[in-house]
Amino acid sequence: MTADDVRALIRAKAKQFGSQALLAEHMAVSPQYLSDILAGRRDVPTQGDFLDALGLECRITWRRL
Repeated sequence: MTADDVRALIRAKAKQFGSQALLAEHMAVSPQYLSDILAGRRDVPTQGDFLDALGLECRITWRRL
């Protein structure tokens, strides 16, 4: 799953909640913070309550090309 996939998941969750603001409230983050993530102005968090609220965990993998 890429950061863009996570952003798509967030957009789908926001649609389920009815708005980005309602999703942000549920996730205990500011609407601006969530908006910045969706717009790519901030990186998707790699740990913490934000990912827990989405039911995700981040694992970073290194591999040879």
